[in-house]
Amino acid sequence: MDTQYQPQFSEKPNRKKKGCLITFLIVAIILVIILLVGAYFIYRYAGKEIGNFAKQYTEAGYQKQTGQVIEISNDIKSDMLYVCQVLVLDAKLDGSLALLCQTAEIGGEVTGDVDFKGQMLEVTETGKINGNLEIFGQVADIRGEVKGKITGKCSVLSVPLEYRNNVNVDADTINYNERSVIESDIPEEIPENNVKDE
Repeated sequence: MDTQYQPQFSEKPNRKKKGCLITFLIVAIILVIILLVGAYFIYRYAGKEIGNFAKQYTEAGYQKQTGQVIEISNDIKSDMLYVCQVLVLDAKLDGSLALLCQTAEIGGEVTGDVDFKGQMLEVTETGKINGNLEIFGQVADIRGEVKGKITGKCSVLSVPLEYRNNVNVDADTINYNERSVIESDIPEEIPENNVKDE
């Protein structure tokens, strides 16, 4: 008899594979939905916080300006609120300054207070803040002059050693540095009676 052996395949292994694949797809779809819903609520919360921050200052009479990169090189006589990615201040702002930005560089003078919320704040050697400085960010590098108190919260704060009594910042790391000597700190003439021969 000429019968050939023909193997018979069971359908059960394919059903198991299909069942695992369907379960995996259902779990993946549920995870994607959860992530999208979470992202939506985080986005709404962040937008609400930005709105509350801006509202606080606009109700106090601050002028609001928004943009991606804002460079200020002309003097301003007003309390200002800037909502942007990058701010560079190289002029005199006669008033207080509120900043909601990723990075800010103050190389000019602010006659009032400065409130910063963002990632990185830098007050350069030529920067001068005549009022208080409130920081809520990741990194603050203060090399210029701050006449008032420095308060807030950040991960890393670098500040001149001479300001250690004016700092009340909740920071993971505070670096007290010797302040760089800038031209305004150097007297034009050294009196002869202060010169010592060695």
